[in-house]
Amino acid sequence: MTIGLSMKSFIVKLIFNLNNSNCENGVKFEEQVHLIKANSLIQAFIKAKKIGETEDCQWSNAKNEILKWQFVNVLDIIALDQLNDGQQLYTHSRIEMDNEDFKDYVHLRSNWIQKELTHM
Repeated sequence: MTIGLSMKSFIVKLIFNLNNSNCENGVKFEEQVHLIKANSLIQAFIKAKKIGETEDCQWSNAKNEILKWQFVNVLDIIALDQLNDGQQLYTHSRIEMDNEDFKDYVHLRSNWIQKELTHM
């Protein structure tokens, strides 16, 4: 893919949730940092959401447990200079005792970012 000269670089943090029906030690979340090339913050945000949504999947492990890898939302977005489009830069897994509280936080943060972008 050829990137236009007018494209800007953005770092975005995406949050994913690994749902395991038999997990007793809390809920696992992963933070991924990606590089996005876009003309604006809003375009970068939309592109980041699409990347996250394409990574949703479901599978069975060796114990026949159903595992679901689900995109939660965009947690952060930062303007940056030059790297490769879509490149993952960082990942961090976390275990949260309250699945819904953490997802609510991620959604609130993502909605705040989107609201701030529309006022620019």
